[in-house]
Amino acid sequence: MEYGFSVLMFCFSGAILLYAGLLAVAKHGLRYMLPRRYTISAKMGNPVRYARRVAKILVLCAAAPLLSGLVGLTGKTLLAGIVFVAALTGAVWLGVRITRGPAEEP
Repeated sequence: MEYGFSVLMFCFSGAILLYAGLLAVAKHGLRYMLPRRYTISAKMGNPVRYARRVAKILVLCAAAPLLSGLVGLTGKTLLAGIVFVAALTGAVWLGVRITRGPAEEP
């Protein structure tokens, strides 16, 4: 029970990373992996490129619980919470920068 927080954070970030990996690799099954209302409202030109952007943002968001779980192994719960909030804030900031990036990737 001592490492329950870390195990939970590793499982949570692993699930997000698995979904991001499937989203980045899938081409024909893409319509089943992203909700239709998001793909329509995004007015995307290239759905595969849009899915890769979403996968990048998911990887950034999965980094927050992963880092928090690593810090949680030290036994300092307050520090793990601070790292989680800081990493999630950084991931959101980088995610906004990715979504506002150029429409065409090289």
